[in-house]
Amino acid sequence: MKKRILRNEKGQALILVVGILAIVALLTSAALVYAKGQNLNAIRQKKQMQAYYIADAGITKAIAEIKRVPSTYLKDNVNMDLKSPVLNNVINYGGGQIISLTLTGPVNKVYTLKSIGKYPNPDDHLSAEPSFLSTKTIEAKIKWVPGGTIPPGGGVQPGGESYFGKGIWTNQLTVNNAGRFESSVYCTGNVVVNNSLWIGKDNEPRDIHANGNITLNNACKIWGDIFAKGIINLRNGDSVSKKIQSLSDIELGNGNEVKNAVLSHGNINITNGSKFNQLQANGKITLGNGVMVNDMVKAGNDLYLDNGNKVNASVWTMGNLTMINGNTIEGSAWVHGTHSLGNGGNIKGGIFHLESLEPLQLNIPEVPPVPLPDLNWYKTEAQKTPGHYFEGNQELKLEDLGSGVYFINGNLEIPSFWSKETFSGKATIVASGNINMPNGKDINLNDVNNDSLLLIAGNNIELVNGNKINAFLWAGNKVTLNNANTVKGGIVSPNIEARNASKIQQVELPSNNVIQVVSWQ
Repeated sequence: MKKRILRNEKGQALILVVGILAIVALLTSAALVYAKGQNLNAIRQKKQMQAYYIADAGITKAIAEIKRVPSTYLKDNVNMDLKSPVLNNVINYGGGQIISLTLTGPVNKVYTLKSIGKYPNPDDHLSAEPSFLSTKTIEAKIKWVPGGTIPPGGGVQPGGESYFGKGIWTNQLTVNNAGRFESSVYCTGNVVVNNSLWIGKDNEPRDIHANGNITLNNACKIWGDIFAKGIINLRNGDSVSKKIQSLSDIELGNGNEVKNAVLSHGNINITNGSKFNQLQANGKITLGNGVMVNDMVKAGNDLYLDNGNKVNASVWTMGNLTMINGNTIEGSAWVHGTHSLGNGGNIKGGIFHLESLEPLQLNIPEVPPVPLPDLNWYKTEAQKTPGHYFEGNQELKLEDLGSGVYFINGNLEIPSFWSKETFSGKATIVASGNINMPNGKDINLNDVNNDSLLLIAGNNIELVNGNKINAFLWAGNKVTLNNANTVKGGIVSPNIEARNASKIQQVELPSNNVIQVVSWQ
């Protein structure tokens, strides 16, 4: 009996021990599972945080680039992939990737930046397990508050901050023989071009503005608009990619082409073999021989077609319609006065009476007078810094100068025996007399985004032969570019003369723009 009881007690103890061991095993297993889960959660949170930082870096980089050139990005109806312009298509960052970076808007003047970061890098097969990839999206709302223009050089006289944004600003511009201006032109007087001036280019149009007359003689190409308060005269083989507008008469010679409208408060007179999109004048319109007009023609006075002209739309005239030989109007003719079709004339849409025609009303802004440098202000500024004021005529090596305002009380010669110079800093160099660059001089900026030069002469600035200079020029009397000179910057002077393959490239000035962050989440 006792032995049976002992055996039962031993069996119960064994069961108890086994049960306890099972419970311990279960608790240990649960603890291990919990610990593993906690570890996985920590890993996931770390990767999510890394993905967040990567997406955040995309927003930061985008805002920095937009602040640098806001006008490039903050336009109407923007839907732009920023991986190329901002990241240069390098999307790997911080062990992960910026897989998307976009700019859209505006909505109520607010743009949206969206950046998506992924961590780790899915292309890194050693570390990236698909189940552990984390993706985060950040959106930032930004608004552009435009500021003032930052002028070139090391200082400008009060009020001069806005003088250098026009490209070319003058009272009289004369160009002779094969120039290239990648710059707008603002002229208070007349613009006269003799032979083959090109202004602007396909993706960067530039305009001509003049209070006086504009004359383009032969084989000129203008990628942009032409605005004049005086007479516009295109002689032979000239082309304009946009509009021509004049408050006076427009004279168009032989073989010219205007791809947009020709608009005049006066008369339009076209000679031979030219192509136009549209013609409107408050005065008389005359088409000589073989002229093609793709769109409408409206004349506030008579409309005269000589020989072999064609209009691919309708015409309106408040005067008389006169057609001589072989002219065709594909649309209708609305005529207030009399009409004559001449020999072989054809008006396919019929002829109708015109009661009235609303006159053309152009708004061509006045070009303001060219400002003159205040020499006393620059002299005073230069005298504040030792070594910045020079008495008498000087020869200077510009790359030896630092930032600030320099003043030469006399003439400045930039000699060619230092053929190439690279300038670092921001300097305004002023001569009370003339500034002269003789031959073959090449002056560059060490950093075109941060360095700048402004050369000012109380009298004249002359570049003689084959010079290249990265600077803005301002002269109290005249700037002359003689032969094959290149100016990268801008020119301000009452008189500008460019001869023989001279080139002017307008440099856009930076602005004190503020990119306001409305939200970032």
